[in-house]
Amino acid sequence: MKLPYTLGLMLVLIMSVAHSQEKKIERESRVKLKETPKDMQSVLMPFVSEAKKLKYYQEYDGKRITYEAKVILHKRHFSIEFSEEGKLEDVEVIYCFTELPQDTQDAIVDYLMQYANFKIKKTQKQFTDINKSDSGVIQGAIENDNTLTIKYELVISIKESVHWASFELLFDRNGKLLEKKEMANRSEDHLLY
Repeated sequence: MKLPYTLGLMLVLIMSVAHSQEKKIERESRVKLKETPKDMQSVLMPFVSEAKKLKYYQEYDGKRITYEAKVILHKRHFSIEFSEEGKLEDVEVIYCFTELPQDTQDAIVDYLMQYANFKIKKTQKQFTDINKSDSGVIQGAIENDNTLTIKYELVISIKESVHWASFELLFDRNGKLLEKKEMANRSEDHLLY
């Protein structure tokens, strides 16, 4: 009769390992411009001349390396992320939750109401578009061009029984949940900006 016990124990171990792999763990470290991909440097140059507080980061999520330029343009905080090869992945701009379209806010709040207690810590509007050049997407994000592919990324805290847990939620432009990742609480490794 050890077989059912062993199978049960293995199942518990597999599930705990799978659950632990769902946590988002990112490590950001500051780098110099010359340490970033050349294609990233050339795409960014026309945009950063008027920038304030321009900083470059290398990010490692346990699987791959990306590079980010964090910058203030036109009184907005931008995070412009590139692959290790220098291809633009997305542009994220910090917004107040109340600046999102009302229908989108309503849909997101409807989703969040399943939790007894939650706090929205950060809201970002994410711009991408496979049909535009990297420069076109960056320019579109600066102009808040809603013809680009839009997603919203929220960092939230949810009270689970007696402790708070942090999550990153990704929603489409209509407020439909696309992805939920629990974040490891290592604030020194992930800079909110």
